[in-house]
Amino acid sequence: MRAIITLLICLSCFRAYSQDEKTEITADVSSYMSLFEKGEYEKTVSFVYPKLLTFVSADQLAAGFKNIFDNPDFKFQFSNTKIGNISDIRTIKGEKFALVEYSYTMTMFIKDNDATQLKDRSAMLANYRKMYGEENVKYDAVADKYEMAIIKKMYAINSPPSKEWKFVDAEKSKKSFLSKILPAELLTDL
Repeated sequence: MRAIITLLICLSCFRAYSQDEKTEITADVSSYMSLFEKGEYEKTVSFVYPKLLTFVSADQLAAGFKNIFDNPDFKFQFSNTKIGNISDIRTIKGEKFALVEYSYTMTMFIKDNDATQLKDRSAMLANYRKMYGEENVKYDAVADKYEMAIIKKMYAINSPPSKEWKFVDAEKSKKSFLSKILPAELLTDL
């Protein structure tokens, strides 16, 4: 009987610890997404998984974000960020991993309202619908804007001695690249 009670106490402590880690992940994802929404790309990359930064420097990544999202031809707005399911945390070779589902709305305003570009607008709409799903992309011709409901996944990774969780997108289309920085057993989740 004493052994069963001890086991139950240990299991509840483990469950509480796991919930604390999920709370930490949620807080760090919120900080990461908030910085991205504000366009603070240099700070955003501080949340990027360091193994990714062996392929591209933090400065290059921040500059890439800036080139895309601070484009003179387009204006981007991010809103409605929601964190969905966070998987159970797995420890592999001393690192902790969790798969995080999240969603947000991205609105892209086109600054150049040149009517001759309508053909390009149709191609862009078709491309975005292919990427994010027909029902998740709307185009407002009057305001010349696209609104996309985006649902994605990323890995949250905690590598000692860091206390913060770091992130890397977990997209099937990037699986061959991810195999260079993540354990193979994680890639079966994609």
